[in-house]
Order: sequence, then structure tokens, then C-alpha cells
Amino acid sequence: MKSKRGDFTGEGLELLLAVIAILLVIAVVGALWNIFVNSEEQNAKKTANLIEAKINALGEGQGNVFLVQGFSGSENWFITGWSKAELGRPDACYFDSCVCVCRKLTGAAALTRIDEASYAALCKEKGFCRIFKSADSIKVTETRSEGAKVSYILLKGNILDINITKIGRDVSLSRDNTLLGNGEKTPSTAEQKQALSSV
Repeated sequence: MKSKRGDFTGEGLELLLAVIAILLVIAVVGALWNIFVNSEEQNAKKTANLIEAKINALGEGQGNVFLVQGFSGSENWFITGWSKAELGRPDACYFDSCVCVCRKLTGAAALTRIDEASYAALCKEKGFCRIFKSADSIKVTETRSEGAKVSYILLKGNILDINITKIGRDVSLSRDNTLLGNGEKTPSTAEQKQALSSV
């Protein structure tokens, strides 16, 4: 006669191996998901650090075009900034001017109009802000949000050209269109100075 105990051990071993295999698959998927999500945020943080370094490297009255490398998921992020005197800045800016790289709304929420406070909330929830104590004004120009007075630069999956100018205690960030070949001319330093003085 066959021992029922031996049959149960074989089935029990198969069941145990199946459970271990399923747990391993779940662990691998979870680790890959965690790596993907964290790497996107880490790359956004690196972008904020790069912009901070480029602004700090500029001397008085200088401007330059800097390349910002895109990353996987960078289309979900934008660059914006607040001046020292602006209300509604993210808490991370304290009482100073700041530039932030923030995660934008996606899906159905992206289709709704949001106000200035919502932009600050986006940057507080999923954003990396860099403070500039020596700047009175931060001006970011490319796209103006519908219904709000917040301008921002959308990050791209490839290389993005950003023109950064420092005039007095004013900092300006804008897309550099001359490298894109679309026929538009990047404003001269004098034109940027005049635009900043009207802020």
C-alpha cells in the first residue's frame, strides 16, 4: 500500500515552492516599481540642483544657455519660481525667492484649471525647491497657466535648453528658442533687463 503521508509531502512541497515563487515575483515587481518611482524623483531633484548650481555660477549681469538633460518621466515635471514678494509661495521657500522643479497633475486632474495656491501645493507635495536669498525676483517664462498667474517650463524627455540671466537681484529663466531652430530669437540681455524691471 502507498503511504498517504508521502503523497501529502510531495503536494505540500509543490505548494510551498509555488508560494515562494509567487512571493519572489511580487518582491521583484515591487523592487522594480520602487526603483522606477524613486529614480524619477531623484532625477527631478538632480535637475533642481543643476539649476541652482547654474544660477549660482552666473555673475552680475551675466546670462547663458544651459542644457538640462531629460530623464524617464521628465514630461511629468515642470520648473517654476516665486519672487520674494509673491504671496502663495510653497512653504519650502520660506521668505525668500525660489526656483522649484515640481510634478505636474496628470490624467483628468490635469484638464482642470488650477490657481496659484494649487501650484504651490503641487510643489509642496511633490517638488524640489531651491532658495535664492540674494535674489529679489525670480521670473520663469515659457507657458502661462490658464486661469493662474504662474509661468512654468515643462521638462522634456530629451535635452532642454534653458536661458538663465542674472541682472542685479533679479533672475530670469526661459526656454532658449535659438537652439531649437524655430526662427524665434532669444531676448537680448537688455530686453530681459527691461522685462525684469517691469515685474
